[in-house]
Amino acid sequence: MRSFTKCCQTLFCNKKSITHLHRQLNGLTCPILGPSGPVVSERPKPIRCYGDETRCLEFVLVRDDSEVPNEVVRACATPSFCEMAKMSMHIDAISGTITEARCCESVRSEEQLNIEG
Repeated sequence: MRSFTKCCQTLFCNKKSITHLHRQLNGLTCPILGPSGPVVSERPKPIRCYGDETRCLEFVLVRDDSEVPNEVVRACATPSFCEMAKMSMHIDAISGTITEARCCESVRSEEQLNIEG
């Protein structure tokens, strides 16, 4: 998870989309897994990892607002974020608590495998 903040003097002046930050793909991906292995019906594309994201993370996000349903989140993550996520921590930025976190190794992307043989 990444965040962007900037000190400034006007309201919402630091509200910038994280996609504007320069990030490099690292050639690793995280497969989309279902309850008993890869999802076969829709064949979704794997999640592409950036920078120092070398782990695959899956967790249940329990929202602060009990009327909002829990959500399963899958993403690439840094090794340190994976370890923190396993501690069931609350994150104000997403208004919820990370629970049931699981991490595994990422894999090289199919594109990279095709290029490298």
